[in-house]
Amino acid sequence: MRVVFVHGACVRNGSWWWHRTAELLQEQGVPSMVPALPSCGEVGLPGGVGGPGLPEDVAAVRQALQAGDEPTIAVAHSYGGNPPGLMTTAIRGVPLTTAIGLRTLLG
Repeated sequence: MRVVFVHGACVRNGSWWWHRTAELLQEQGVPSMVPALPSCGEVGLPGGVGGPGLPEDVAAVRQALQAGDEPTIAVAHSYGGNPPGLMTTAIRGVPLTTAIGLRTLLG
Protein backbone atom coordinates (compact mmCIF):
# COMPACT_ATOMS: atom_id res chain seq x y z
CA MET A 1 0.00 0.00 0.00
CA ARG A 2 1.08 3.56 -0.63
CA VAL A 3 -0.38 7.02 -0.11
CA VAL A 4 -0.58 9.88 -2.61
CA PHE A 5 -1.18 13.27 -1.00
CA VAL A 6 -2.68 16.18 -2.95
CA HIS A 7 -2.56 19.66 -1.43
CA GLY A 8 -4.86 22.63 -1.94
CA ALA A 9 -4.45 25.48 -4.41
CA CYS A 10 -1.68 28.02 -4.06
CA VAL A 11 0.48 25.87 -1.79
CA ARG A 12 3.77 26.09 -3.63
CA ASN A 13 6.12 23.17 -3.03
CA GLY A 14 3.20 21.35 -1.44
CA SER A 15 5.11 18.40 -0.03
CA TRP A 16 5.75 20.47 3.11
CA TRP A 17 1.98 20.45 3.73
CA TRP A 18 2.04 16.68 4.34
CA HIS A 19 5.58 16.08 5.64
CA ARG A 20 4.62 15.23 9.24
CA THR A 21 2.06 12.66 8.17
CA ALA A 22 4.41 11.26 5.52
CA GLU A 23 7.13 10.80 8.16
CA LEU A 24 4.75 8.89 10.45
CA LEU A 25 3.65 6.67 7.57
CA GLN A 26 7.27 6.01 6.56
CA GLU A 27 8.04 4.88 10.13
CA GLN A 28 5.36 2.21 9.59
CA GLY A 29 6.77 1.21 6.21
CA VAL A 30 4.11 2.97 4.14
CA PRO A 31 5.57 5.02 1.28
CA SER A 32 3.93 8.25 0.21
CA MET A 33 4.42 10.97 -2.35
CA VAL A 34 3.10 14.39 -3.30
CA PRO A 35 2.74 15.17 -7.00
CA ALA A 36 3.76 18.68 -8.09
CA LEU A 37 0.74 20.70 -9.23
CA PRO A 38 1.43 22.77 -12.36
CA SER A 39 -1.23 25.39 -11.48
CA CYS A 40 0.68 26.17 -8.29
CA GLY A 41 3.88 26.91 -10.21
CA GLU A 42 5.58 23.72 -9.01
CA VAL A 43 6.85 22.51 -12.38
CA GLY A 44 8.57 25.61 -13.71
CA LEU A 45 5.61 27.18 -15.47
CA PRO A 46 4.07 30.23 -13.79
CA GLY A 47 0.59 29.66 -12.39
CA GLY A 48 -2.26 32.11 -12.70
CA VAL A 49 -4.26 33.46 -15.63
CA GLY A 50 -3.08 31.90 -18.88
CA GLY A 51 -0.95 29.35 -17.06
CA PRO A 52 -1.56 25.71 -16.21
CA GLY A 53 -4.90 24.86 -14.61
CA LEU A 54 -7.13 22.00 -13.57
CA PRO A 55 -6.46 19.80 -16.66
CA GLU A 56 -2.70 19.92 -16.07
CA ASP A 57 -3.13 19.23 -12.34
CA VAL A 58 -5.42 16.29 -13.09
CA ALA A 59 -2.79 14.86 -15.46
CA ALA A 60 -0.05 15.21 -12.81
CA VAL A 61 -2.12 13.54 -10.10
CA ARG A 62 -3.31 10.81 -12.46
CA GLN A 63 0.30 10.07 -13.41
CA ALA A 64 1.20 9.73 -9.72
CA LEU A 65 -1.78 7.45 -9.08
CA GLN A 66 -0.88 5.22 -12.02
CA ALA A 67 2.84 5.07 -11.18
CA GLY A 68 2.51 2.00 -8.96
CA ASP A 69 0.68 -1.29 -9.10
CA GLU A 70 -0.02 -1.55 -5.39
CA PRO A 71 -3.25 -0.39 -3.70
CA THR A 72 -3.19 3.38 -3.25
CA ILE A 73 -4.94 5.71 -0.85
CA ALA A 74 -5.23 9.23 -2.24
CA VAL A 75 -5.61 11.91 0.44
CA ALA A 76 -6.57 15.36 -0.77
CA HIS A 77 -7.14 18.70 0.93
CA SER A 78 -9.21 21.68 -0.22
CA TYR A 79 -8.77 22.21 -4.00
CA GLY A 80 -7.22 18.77 -4.18
CA GLY A 81 -10.34 17.09 -2.81
CA ASN A 82 -13.39 19.25 -3.47
CA PRO A 83 -15.79 17.65 -5.94
CA PRO A 84 -15.98 18.01 -8.85
CA GLY A 85 -12.38 19.03 -8.53
CA LEU A 86 -8.96 17.63 -8.91
CA MET A 87 -9.10 14.28 -7.11
CA THR A 88 -12.61 13.40 -8.26
CA THR A 89 -11.51 13.83 -11.86
CA ALA A 90 -8.03 12.29 -11.54
CA ILE A 91 -9.15 9.10 -9.79
CA ARG A 92 -11.71 8.08 -12.42
CA GLY A 93 -10.80 4.72 -13.90
CA VAL A 94 -7.63 4.25 -11.83
CA PRO A 95 -7.76 0.72 -10.35
CA LEU A 96 -6.84 -0.10 -6.75
CA THR A 97 -7.28 3.49 -5.57
CA THR A 98 -9.39 4.89 -2.74
CA ALA A 99 -9.75 8.64 -2.26
CA ILE A 100 -10.23 10.62 0.92
CA GLY A 101 -11.04 14.33 0.69
CA LEU A 102 -10.29 16.63 3.62
CA ARG A 103 -11.90 20.02 4.11
CA THR A 104 -11.05 22.66 6.64
CA LEU A 105 -14.00 24.38 8.26
CA LEU A 106 -13.31 27.82 9.68
CA GLY A 107 -15.63 29.72 11.96
